[in-house]
Amino acid sequence: MGLIFLDQAPPPPARFAVPGLIPAEGLTLIVGAEGSGKSMLAAELAVAVATGGQWAGRAVLRGSVLYVAPERPAVTHRRIAAMIGTSSAIAIAPDRIDLRGRGAIEALRSDAERVARHADEPLALIVIDTWAAASPGLKENEASETQAIASELTRLAGDLSVPIVILHHASKGEASPRGSTALPAAADAILMVRSRSNGEREIVPDKLSDGPPAGRIKFRIEKVAGSPRVCWTDSRSAGHESAGAVLSRDQATILAAADSVRIRHPNATRSDLRDEVFARLGPRSENAKKVAFSSGVKLLVSKGLISPDDPIVSVSKGGNSNGPNGANGGMVSVSVSAPPLIEGRNALTCPKPKRIGRRAISQAAAR
Repeated sequence: MGLIFLDQAPPPPARFAVPGLIPAEGLTLIVGAEGSGKSMLAAELAVAVATGGQWAGRAVLRGSVLYVAPERPAVTHRRIAAMIGTSSAIAIAPDRIDLRGRGAIEALRSDAERVARHADEPLALIVIDTWAAASPGLKENEASETQAIASELTRLAGDLSVPIVILHHASKGEASPRGSTALPAAADAILMVRSRSNGEREIVPDKLSDGPPAGRIKFRIEKVAGSPRVCWTDSRSAGHESAGAVLSRDQATILAAADSVRIRHPNATRSDLRDEVFARLGPRSENAKKVAFSSGVKLLVSKGLISPDDPIVSVSKGGNSNGPNGANGGMVSVSVSAPPLIEGRNALTCPKPKRIGRRAISQAAAR
């Protein structure tokens, strides 16, 4: 039996696919009533992962995606295509699946490996939409069989080093996941999706095994270019500690440069990002640019605006934040979705609803 001596090895840092919401490995449940928007959230998450964009105001870990959609494959296909167009980084599995069946988990593993090979990019996400559709005939209150399936999926997530996000229905009253407690007990994270008044909805992080869960995240589903999209109603409500914070011009430059580089170079590296940032920083000394780049990336990672595991910005140990013309000069306000909006890639921010005065309401009622 292997041993880890605490005086010889520091603990590994917590890794997230979506900081503070979805761990980089294990099971995550997105739970909501019918029509709550959980499938839309999952589709937006898949697109964000495939493109290196943002989800709920957070930078996500980029990679290829397997979306298992036995319930409504055609709807899922159209929905994701409307967001991203064509992409080699997302594959939809439309066939019926029964996770209780012999060989079902190995078939899922085989499909995941095919997706990574086709995309020529490591797998970063598996979505199962929904638990009920993927385990037909399972008695929801049957703990032993539910626990067995969850255990196999957890092992698969660990073997592939990916999160498996499972969409699941809520109990009556939307208070908890429906059925046996064995499934939520096996999950590393649980995100409850609830409808609110005036068409607003919210994600309520209910469980996170490695750290405190984030705060409530408000969103709406709006028509964008004729297709439904998730948009975040208030960046400050996204549970993001740096949302609405003041960033330096250099940090904003790095965010914009990262977005631009990802579009031009799907397999971009830190070197590609550095070259782009250096070109945008203007007439500075080479050393000043190095300091601004290194310190700016570190600060953006600490704020959750860039994933530390993304190859484009993996953080080095050098640099500081106090150099000449460094990342602390010339402060400007930028939102979480600071990079230019690119359809299907970055988070959409909902326009604030117009307030209607009492007089206008009375006049409208009298007509």
